[in-house]
Amino acid sequence: MEEAGIRIRFLPDFRFRSEYSIQGRIEKQVVIFLATTDDTTTIIQREEIEEYLWLKFDKAMNSLKFPNDKQMLRKAHEYLLNAGVTNG
Repeated sequence: MEEAGIRIRFLPDFRFRSEYSIQGRIEKQVVIFLATTDDTTTIIQREEIEEYLWLKFDKAMNSLKFPNDKQMLRKAHEYLLNAGVTNG
């Protein structure tokens, strides 16, 4: 809500952990949570977010560059399909 102005509801059973290094010097660990929303208006905090896009799964997959990001999106999509939240 603070950074994107979106009211969300977390889907509590999904969590994806990604670990990677930046330029071989900085180790990062990120935990991704999945949420749903009915909000159609996005008001971003420019100091925190450069840009955003709302994309369908196939276009989102094609826009990602890093294998760990693609794996995360695949896992989230599988979870949503199995939970009956989306039809594809």
